[in-house]
Amino acid sequence: MADERHLLVLDIGGSAIKYGFWDGKEIGGTGKVPTPCEDLDCFVAAVDGVIEEAGEVRGLAISAPGRIDVEHGAIIDGGAVRCMRGR
Repeated sequence: MADERHLLVLDIGGSAIKYGFWDGKEIGGTGKVPTPCEDLDCFVAAVDGVIEEAGEVRGLAISAPGRIDVEHGAIIDGGAVRCMRGR
């Protein structure tokens, strides 16, 4: 599985966390889970579940809603995912 799934890609949205695997050419093995927007522990558990199910990968790419402060590594406003604000 790991040789086919080089990079786990997460697209965090207000209704779902969509995911797939980038092999350098295309995205495959896609799926989605509901996004827990209010509770940080539930949100982290949902993301951890996707990562654990993915198994061994070489990297992780994340797209998140709201304003991201890349210099300080913080989410200023998580949009609909309120539990991410200020994280």
